[in-house]
Amino acid sequence: MGKMNWFCEEQTPGLKLCFKYRELLHSEETPYQKIEVYDTEEYGRILLLDGKVMLTEKDGFIYHEMLVHPAMGYLKKREKVVIIGGGDGGCLKEVLKYPVKEVYVVEIDRRVVEVSKKYLSFLASSFDDPRVKVFYEDGYRWLKEREDKFDLVIVDSTDPVGPAEILFSDEFLRVVSEKSFLYVTQSESPFLHVDFLRDFLKRVKKYFPYPLVYLAWIPTYPSGMWSFVMGRKRDTDIPDSPPPGLRYYTPRLFEASRVLPVFVWKRLYSP
Repeated sequence: MGKMNWFCEEQTPGLKLCFKYRELLHSEETPYQKIEVYDTEEYGRILLLDGKVMLTEKDGFIYHEMLVHPAMGYLKKREKVVIIGGGDGGCLKEVLKYPVKEVYVVEIDRRVVEVSKKYLSFLASSFDDPRVKVFYEDGYRWLKEREDKFDLVIVDSTDPVGPAEILFSDEFLRVVSEKSFLYVTQSESPFLHVDFLRDFLKRVKKYFPYPLVYLAWIPTYPSGMWSFVMGRKRDTDIPDSPPPGLRYYTPRLFEASRVLPVFVWKRLYSP
């Protein structure tokens, strides 16, 4: 029997998640981060940035559908959407299932898009759609300098450290609130980082008075329990029905995803 090859992601100081892999397809250091793509036995192709799993071929659809479809369902007008980050094309693929006119992808690292086009074409082929415009810039600076407004801003970022830290700041949220009615972002694991989520939710509420927190279960993300925050300027109706063919999201599931476990609810909302 041949030697088994494994790689591991350190999810906490005391816990690693390991994958058996067939081949390391790509590895490079860019000015921003380390990019790796593995072909694994259990989860298909996996994209890592700085050693952290961003998506897997097997369960990535859960994250992408839950980040995109609740917010898209709330929109009455779906013409101009911004994605900050999202260089793998997964969120973009979901947005393009709607009759949008323009989607702006603002990715700081050009190589994430280029590597994804080569090795993750099941997602990154979405960049070929003529409605898509890609900008290789800092997302905060790009949005701040735009004079036009957008229907939705989606933040598909890495963890809130390093270059992505600004995307969770007051400065960024203020700019987003000036440019868009609706905003959504991933907001880490409430099982591991509930204090971060509590503080971030308070920050969002200053600019979007009706924020929502909701959860999804993503097997390869730290703890498996993942959170999202949607910023709304008014208490909107139940989301419209999504496009056909989704594998995880439904409006009914979204309603359930907003019912938080007791330990999360208490930490977020108790005095």
